[in-house]
Amino acid sequence: MNLVFHHLRKDARQFRLALTIWAAVLALDLAANLGWIFRIRWTSADFREPFPAMMLDVLVLLLWALLIKLPLVAVLAESPAKTDAFLSTRPLPKRDLVLAKTLFVFLFVILPATLQECLHLALQGLPAEIVLRGGGERLFLVVPVATLAAVVGALWRNWREFVTAFVAVGAGVWLVLALALFALESSGTMRRYTADFTVFQVLAQLYWLCPVLALLAWWNYRARWRVVWRGIVVGAVVLASFVVGAFAPRHWVRIQPEESAKELAALAMDRLDIRPRQISASGNRRTESGPLERVGFGARLSLPSETDATSIDWIPRRAELHWTAKGQVVPSLWLRAWDFGRVTRNFLAADDVRALAGLLPTGTMMFGSTHLPFEREHVMLGEFALSVAGQDTESPVFLDSRIEGHVFRWQQETELPISPGATTQDRAGSWRVEAVGSPPGRQPGLDLLLSRRQIALFTSSDPLTAQAESWPNHLYAFGLYDPTRRIGRVGGYFYFPQVRVATHTSYPLRVSLLHFDDLSTVTPLTPKARESAKLLIFRRHYLGTIKKEWTSPPFTLADFLHLNAVHPNTSDRRSQGDALSAAEFHRRLKALAPPPPDSPRPVVGTYVNEVLRLVEARRLHVLDDDPVARQLAAYVPKHLDMFFEAMPLAGLYPGIALNAAVRRGVSDEQKPQIIAALARRPDLAQIVLDRGWLEEAKEPLLKLLDSPQPLGSAALAALAWYEDPRTYPGLLEILENDPNLENYERLRGLPGIQAALDRAVDRAWRARPRTLIPGRETPLVLSVALRHGRREALQEAFGILRVLRTDRSESLSWQLLEAFRANLVCAPLKPQETYDPKRFVPWLLEHKAEEFRFDAVRRRWVPTKQG
Repeated sequence: MNLVFHHLRKDARQFRLALTIWAAVLALDLAANLGWIFRIRWTSADFREPFPAMMLDVLVLLLWALLIKLPLVAVLAESPAKTDAFLSTRPLPKRDLVLAKTLFVFLFVILPATLQECLHLALQGLPAEIVLRGGGERLFLVVPVATLAAVVGALWRNWREFVTAFVAVGAGVWLVLALALFALESSGTMRRYTADFTVFQVLAQLYWLCPVLALLAWWNYRARWRVVWRGIVVGAVVLASFVVGAFAPRHWVRIQPEESAKELAALAMDRLDIRPRQISASGNRRTESGPLERVGFGARLSLPSETDATSIDWIPRRAELHWTAKGQVVPSLWLRAWDFGRVTRNFLAADDVRALAGLLPTGTMMFGSTHLPFEREHVMLGEFALSVAGQDTESPVFLDSRIEGHVFRWQQETELPISPGATTQDRAGSWRVEAVGSPPGRQPGLDLLLSRRQIALFTSSDPLTAQAESWPNHLYAFGLYDPTRRIGRVGGYFYFPQVRVATHTSYPLRVSLLHFDDLSTVTPLTPKARESAKLLIFRRHYLGTIKKEWTSPPFTLADFLHLNAVHPNTSDRRSQGDALSAAEFHRRLKALAPPPPDSPRPVVGTYVNEVLRLVEARRLHVLDDDPVARQLAAYVPKHLDMFFEAMPLAGLYPGIALNAAVRRGVSDEQKPQIIAALARRPDLAQIVLDRGWLEEAKEPLLKLLDSPQPLGSAALAALAWYEDPRTYPGLLEILENDPNLENYERLRGLPGIQAALDRAVDRAWRARPRTLIPGRETPLVLSVALRHGRREALQEAFGILRVLRTDRSESLSWQLLEAFRANLVCAPLKPQETYDPKRFVPWLLEHKAEEFRFDAVRRRWVPTKQG
């Protein structure tokens, strides 16, 4: 052992300059991690000072370069591959030499790097568990890197041989990998084998290379291979390491939140539900009569258990469209664009918003901004290249798909006061409020400049966000809580221009959060209220992945074609200018010369088209007794087919006018045509109701329940007339999709439906939007829940009223007032007085939800009698 320590001291003296530089870099690294030097300062919303960022990048390169170079030069100086009089000049047994070099690498390279990381975490004030875990991770990373550098040095005799082999082997490996990637790309299996490697997969490569190359170095010492053969074998070993990494687990060790297995069991594959009417289709046509070239099918997936803090990111994996009659199978287009799904998104989905609402204190009204999702999004199951002109659109088809759901659970990490300089720590880092301001030109508003220092412990991170560039946008969300009014707000815009600090364990981040963006319906946050408000920081944790194999019920492409017709966009009035005035509308309408009802179709079609253009310009909602409806109805008896063909291509207001004309003008002789058209136009059920054709239309109406088309109130009323228990599941599904009082009252009286109705209302209530945004402050299901006797709905209604601006009647939600008006006994106000906000709103503000009880007979909330 004396010779071993003597040789160790000799190496320390020989490489003292390199060791001094190594110690200096570690010290600078520690100071940078602690924010003592090279601290990032943000000069604007998305610009940082360039010099500190550049120095941090240089420090990273120096750190890893020295970590690799020190073991390499220490071993290469006395490499076992040398043959020139080694034993006579170095009278040291080979095992003692290996031990001396091992001690050098461990004591002067691995141990200092590990202790520096432990010191860094300890000085951050983190718990001992985090300090030990961070030190263990540093050791886990440094050991294979340093060992591999030492082993590579033992393979070559001198620097010239090492550089030559490095260039040759690198070029060969690059060429082989390029050819392999091209082959995988051509075969369509590239994504399976070439996904971005996680830290664990890279470590698998390193830990596989170390013993294999060490064995190769020992064999070379015994056999004395030629340098060419050594290079070929080393290249083959390096190529094999990529195969090892590709098939290695993407994560070995991960600290999951508690009860994750229990939550995953609640979301088991056999309990996930995709109902037929949840299917949607989307596509593009070149012209109104042209083929639909690309058709995408999606579904709005529902959770069997609405766990408040759980959200799921759905990703399609396989999709096939089967033609039953012909046995034809059309595979989906390349799904690679969806491989990551919403995992790397930088916005909140509806499931995330619902989960965050469940984390706020009970009774909190949560408001958001207009860009937040209002309801659960559809998940794309597959996209297909189809030519409608060449496909049989009437033959039954079904969709066979496989999807995966990445399950996450949101947790509140920490909170901060809204004041510059406020700081807080969580289990793996710290947050600091750098500045508080208002967004320019937008009031009320709040612009926060935050800085984040993140200790990136990969054993507790999300394996789906292993790339450093994507984890902030994916993992974090921000909210504001006002305890004085019990208001919560989530959303806004946030940015993460990332800067890498000198090691892999810290990230200073800049976050710009626009939180109160134009919430004109809510009382602004006063300076006094801002003092008590808290910035809430949420983080979501990956629990696991669930899978779903699903085959849809049969449907036809024709079921969806009319939903994807090209017509003018009437939803954005700003892009259309001012509406046509009433006087000008009537003047132009009067100037049109109506042809006789029995005129040829081209003549009638031209006239009807001109009338519809005026209706579109006027943005007129045509009712059945409107003069326009009466005028168009005169052509329905002779040209009903023309009206049917025009309906799918019409915009919003022309479509309403066409439907009103058909309802008014259809004759009894056209009953078979109306009944036959129900399969494509379920809204024609209103004519069946009005004319009393229910018995004749029973079979076509019942078939609508198996169609993926959305059904409206008219179809529900017609189907409810039969009082057939077999139709109840479909009727309740319509109610969940369109929860309005009219549908609810039609179903409530059906015999034997009460238990199923209770469950349907409960599902609709739990699936309601949890974030109230400007213009849509009231959930559609609120009035139904009030009529059903849910007290939490009454509490939420009063909670919404409490935070709205009551000083301006135009800021109040008419849906909210209508829900109160339809479900509360507002004595002593007279019914007509409830339509006056100046009298009705003050009366509501004088009362609380606790002052009312539900009368099951009257189906209304009545004031509680005082003692």
